[in-house]
Amino acid sequence: MWPLAIVGIAVGFFMQLMFGELLYEVREQSVRARTDIAALFRSYASAGVQLLNSHSVGVISRRKMQQALTTLHMTWVNTDAWCNSFSSQCLWGGMISGKHIYVFRKNISTGDNVLLHSAFGELLKWGAEPDQIGFKSGSRLIDGRGRGIGSPLARQLPGDVRKFVSDGALVEIL
Repeated sequence: MWPLAIVGIAVGFFMQLMFGELLYEVREQSVRARTDIAALFRSYASAGVQLLNSHSVGVISRRKMQQALTTLHMTWVNTDAWCNSFSSQCLWGGMISGKHIYVFRKNISTGDNVLLHSAFGELLKWGAEPDQIGFKSGSRLIDGRGRGIGSPLARQLPGDVRKFVSDGALVEIL
């Protein structure tokens, strides 16, 4: 009977060790995914600011823009918008509307909710303007708690942005 108890304790110990390691790995992957989204937002935002500066000076060189988009693994959708894969409905993208650039990451599955809310918090922590980042809801942006954002830019999104970006997407206005 004692050998069976010892084997049972050893099996229980190893199962607990394996499950603990598995839970730790799942948590690590979640943190990586969240910070990767925030890091991608920051890199797309910096590219967007460069484009906005070029756009305000005059016509953007098509070749220069294509090179910048290729570096970010994006392609043109039309003359004012670009995204990561147009055939799969633009998970990531950006568009120029008026004097602003709208960078977005769409919410395509229930698992994305947690990632996008975490990325929203990370972006606010790392310096995004609280009145220029939020989740698209109809014609406006809302914060993580579902309250409307007070800035005029976030209260009434331009028509082309409303059509191009789906509800639930995390949007940053530059």
